[in-house]
Amino acid sequence: MPKRKTHSEIIAEFFDAHGDYYDYSEVVYINSTTKVKVICPVHGEFQIAPGHHKTGVGCSKCYFDSQRTSKKEFVKRSRDKFGSRYDYSLFEEMPPFGEKTKIRCLEHDEVFLQEPRNHMQGHAGCPKCRSNILSGGGSQVGKFTSQLDLNDAFIEKAKKVHGNTYDYSEYFYESSSKPGKIICSIHGEFYQSPSNHLKGTQCPDCSIEKKKEQTFKRQCKEIGVDYYRALKRRQAGMSEEQIFNKDYIRNGRAINKIKVFNEVYPNIEEAVRQLKPPASSATISRWIEDGISPEEAFERIPNPGYADGIIYLIKNIPTQLSMSDLRYKH
Repeated sequence: MPKRKTHSEIIAEFFDAHGDYYDYSEVVYINSTTKVKVICPVHGEFQIAPGHHKTGVGCSKCYFDSQRTSKKEFVKRSRDKFGSRYDYSLFEEMPPFGEKTKIRCLEHDEVFLQEPRNHMQGHAGCPKCRSNILSGGGSQVGKFTSQLDLNDAFIEKAKKVHGNTYDYSEYFYESSSKPGKIICSIHGEFYQSPSNHLKGTQCPDCSIEKKKEQTFKRQCKEIGVDYYRALKRRQAGMSEEQIFNKDYIRNGRAINKIKVFNEVYPNIEEAVRQLKPPASSATISRWIEDGISPEEAFERIPNPGYADGIIYLIKNIPTQLSMSDLRYKH
C-alpha cells in the first residue's frame, strides 16, 4: 500500500503542474480523491480532487474561456442558422461560458437573453419565434413561418370543421391556447382558443341554443308529441301548455274526437296527419259514415281513378302503398 502524501508533497506536485498560477492557501489535503479548495486568480475559488489537479486539470471556467468562440465566429454560425432574422449589435464581447447575452429579434422587435452556444446550435430564444416554431400542423412544426402563414393555416383548418359559419377576418393567431376573435354571423364576436375551435367547439350562444333545441326535442319524445308540429306551435308563440298538449287544436277544432287503434285523436284530420293512411280524410269520413270501423277505414286502399280508359297506379307517397299496375281497355 503506497504511503499517503504529505501536505507539502501534494502542494509541490500542484506547482509542478500549474506553476504559481493558483493560490493553495486554503488547501486541506486528506487524500487524492477528497476535493480541496483552490483559488483561481480570475474566477475565484473552486473545488477539485488533488489527483486530478496534479495531472494538469485546473479551473473549469478558465478552460471554457479558452474555448470560447469569438463574436465574429458566433455571428457567422448564427447567420448560417437563422439568416438575418436576429441583430447581434447589443453586445461587443462574448460573455463568459454559461452566461446569457442580449439578442434582438428583427421580425418581432423583441429583445431576449440567451446563451450564445445555444443560439449557435439553432435554438430560437425569441419567445414569439418559439411560438411560431411549435405552431401549426405536423408539416409546419419546426419551421419558421410568418404570422400570416399561421393565420391562413388556422383558418383553413377551421373552415374544414365549421364550414363558412364564422368570420375569421379579425383573428390573430398567437398560440394554440391563446384565444382569438371569431365572428358568428348570428351572435357577433366571441373569443376562443384555436385548439378548442378546431375540436368543433362552437360560438357559446349557438351552443346554448343547440342544447335548448335538443332538450325541446327530448321533451316532445317523452310526452309523445310530434316534434315538428310542436316546433311550429312554439314558433307561433303558443304557451308551453298548448305546445305540449296533443289534444290542443287552434280555432276550436277540437271536436268530433275519433278513436283509432286504441288511440284518441281530437278529429279525423289530426288522425290522418299522424297515421298517414292510404286514403284522404274525406274518403275515410265517408267510409266511417257508411258503417266501416275506423281501423278498417284507415287501412283500406281506395279504388283507382279512371282517365281515358286507363287505370293509373295509385301510390301514397308517405307510406309507399300502391295498387297493382292494371290497364283497362274499352
